[in-house]
Amino acid sequence: MVTTADSPAPAAPPAAETVPVDVSAMKNKKWMYVDAAGGQKGPMDEAVLKRLLRRGLVHGETYVWSPELPVAEWKMAKDIALFTPVCVLWQKVPQWHYYDHLKVQQGPISTADLVRKFEDGDVDGLTLVWSSCQVVATWTPMGEVSALKEELHEINLEREKEEAILATQQSLDPKLQTFHDDASSTRAIDKILDELEDLAEDRGDESAKPAKKAAPPASLSHSDILEAAALAAKTDGGGDDSTAPTIETTNPKKRKKSKSKKTKWTSSKQKTWVYINGLPLDITIPEVHDHFVKCGVIQKDLHTDDPKIKLYRNKDTGQLSGDGAVCYMKEPSVELAIQLLDKSDIRPNCPIDVSVAVFSQKGESFVERKRVKLDNRAKVKKFEQEK
Repeated sequence: MVTTADSPAPAAPPAAETVPVDVSAMKNKKWMYVDAAGGQKGPMDEAVLKRLLRRGLVHGETYVWSPELPVAEWKMAKDIALFTPVCVLWQKVPQWHYYDHLKVQQGPISTADLVRKFEDGDVDGLTLVWSSCQVVATWTPMGEVSALKEELHEINLEREKEEAILATQQSLDPKLQTFHDDASSTRAIDKILDELEDLAEDRGDESAKPAKKAAPPASLSHSDILEAAALAAKTDGGGDDSTAPTIETTNPKKRKKSKSKKTKWTSSKQKTWVYINGLPLDITIPEVHDHFVKCGVIQKDLHTDDPKIKLYRNKDTGQLSGDGAVCYMKEPSVELAIQLLDKSDIRPNCPIDVSVAVFSQKGESFVERKRVKLDNRAKVKKFEQEK
């Protein structure tokens, strides 16, 4: 429908009297929905479900429910007060009329088309609009329509997040990470020396133990560390122990091995794991890696050299359950991943939740996990990762 500026505007229907519904009890809950194939999806945050409604992946006729509500039952999304405005706003029915910059009345168009025109600059916050579906009952400047303001704000946040991810991905280069801290260098050398000593004790060879006489140089370069690490690898490789070179350091006390065993479960002090929910059921580890490496270097298994990424499976069916975890090298990468990748799309129209992974003891009694002893080559690789 197109009318000129002199044509009378279509009469806005009288606003129906509605009783405000208190939706506060529904806020901050986890929700699930039934997809087109009849499978249950979720749980997910309210914001994620609203985003799916906006993108047309979930519709007003889709059945949803929250297991956290006192009276939990499956209902159509359009019949739940929390989601009714979103369903009405983002239905595909053309409902918006507006005046363009020439003061010519245009419409009706859908909400998606109206937002697209806003992004292209064809309309702005001062453009007069009204909705035949009672989103706004009278001619109102677009910037004053609360429902549209919320959605446009969400869209802008998504765009900013995507731009931030792209900028971070371009700025992060693991090859540029260097090792300049002298104190850390000294600690790394001491650690290598301790492991050389352990190796010598295991083999019963006193000549392979490094001598401890004088203080180390004031500053140790990265090449110094690699040279010491190479000595450890050579010793493990069966070289001539009688000619093993000595490395000088100042640690007169011999490190004692702890013989005590853990009797209870304790969580790691380092928070380098992130937990992911909402993954597609056919997701692959390379896909997860490519999505999360944007925020930092992902740790690798010292034995297999595979990235430390877990995709959890259903114990009964053996199929992927839609959640997993990723282990970063540095804790700041966890914060960055939560900031940039939470609610992001790992695939088109497939948003995920990202949070700090919280581990707990499995079962009622603690069973210590048997750890595989690292050879010196694996230890050198570990030092390379930690630098």
